[in-house]
Amino acid sequence: MVQDNYYTVEWIIPFSAFKYREGETKWRFNSYHFDTQANEQNTWIQIPQNQPIFSLAYMGDMVFEKPLGNSKTPISIIPYVNGLVGKDYENGTTTEDFKYGGDAKMTIGNSMNLDLTFNPDFSQVEVDQQVTNLTRFEVSLPERRQFFIENSDLFADFGNNRDANPFFSRRIGIARDTDDNSIENDIIAGVRLSGKISNNLRLGILNMQTAEDLANEIPATNNSVITAQHKLFNRSNISFMFINKQATKDYDFLANEDKYNRVFGVDYRLASKDNSWIGKYFFHKSFSPDTSGKDISSGATTEYNSRNWNFRFGAVFVGENFRSDLGFIRRTDVFKISPRIERVFWPKTGAIQKHSISVMPFYLWRPELDFEKSDHTIVTSWNAELKNTSNIELQMNNRFTHLYDGFDPTRTDGGTPLLETKIIIIQVLKPTIGQIKENNFHII
Repeated sequence: MVQDNYYTVEWIIPFSAFKYREGETKWRFNSYHFDTQANEQNTWIQIPQNQPIFSLAYMGDMVFEKPLGNSKTPISIIPYVNGLVGKDYENGTTTEDFKYGGDAKMTIGNSMNLDLTFNPDFSQVEVDQQVTNLTRFEVSLPERRQFFIENSDLFADFGNNRDANPFFSRRIGIARDTDDNSIENDIIAGVRLSGKISNNLRLGILNMQTAEDLANEIPATNNSVITAQHKLFNRSNISFMFINKQATKDYDFLANEDKYNRVFGVDYRLASKDNSWIGKYFFHKSFSPDTSGKDISSGATTEYNSRNWNFRFGAVFVGENFRSDLGFIRRTDVFKISPRIERVFWPKTGAIQKHSISVMPFYLWRPELDFEKSDHTIVTSWNAELKNTSNIELQMNNRFTHLYDGFDPTRTDGGTPLLETKIIIIQVLKPTIGQIKENNFHII
């Protein structure tokens, strides 16, 4: 209900949707409201303008009238049966397929989730958004399979999500055939245990078994991840992870180097009490047959955000022999730095609500080639947000790329590849103008 100078909103959310301890008297809570017609953002608890409106550093207390009782621990079981019969009258062949399986979900205690799956069927998963990829690297698409989503940060938030992500759940259920094409690899069964053991400790265990496909020389494989996260100080935490992908049988077609791949790592995430300082620091090491040395991945990122200035410095190193078969590693033998500086202005009058100018240089070198520079990108931009919710952006990119191998961006048979070349320089001035009109209300 909208009043003259305030809103009244009522939600009815069943307690069965939450997990909580018996006797709880309050929860941390905040709500925020977007009124894009007036370009206003309203929050129940005041959040500084330089911080994300959904920041968990700024929360209030939602106090209950009486202590909560026991939380319900429902068990969900979802079986399925899938049958297919088809006939090709022209060739006189028939197709038959019959599958069955299911999923089960239950709560252990008040904070641990146990997920089980047998012969899972992901046919109802949302289709990926189409992406035209003209780069040299594969595209990292988001995980949409429900089994992997809940508490996914326990497994997927290690390393650098762009250059050195040691665990990428979409690798499970996908394999390469004899022609090096990506094809579906059936999942036989899986189990996942995740959640909080105490206020300061979270645990994640994932184990998935995939089937063999002898026609395409794909081995039966066990995929396991074990993670633990411990809270430090006010909002920081330290995490440990162990990843193992291993063939469960010996195969004549399986190279020795592909029999197993393991990664051990530790990550530290910095978050100050007011969220003005944030950072991430990690060290990972991989283990594979016939490989020793140059198998390290590490990185550090530190950011400072204030009302008028934002600074960031980041660096990532990936050794030439670092491998994570269940990860997303764009390339190895790389050292990259990614600083950023931004100045934000808040005009008191006029049509512009705020505007900023920023410079973001990215530089990459090849350590095994005497630190020869392989790439750089310098992004200079000016962005303005208007009071009518429109935004204006002017951006100039300066790019340098050293192609060490020929590359066909169309990825088509008979395409003409870009040949090995020392320098490619692209300068782009890209203006954009946009406007959004809507009204949303959210709680966190």
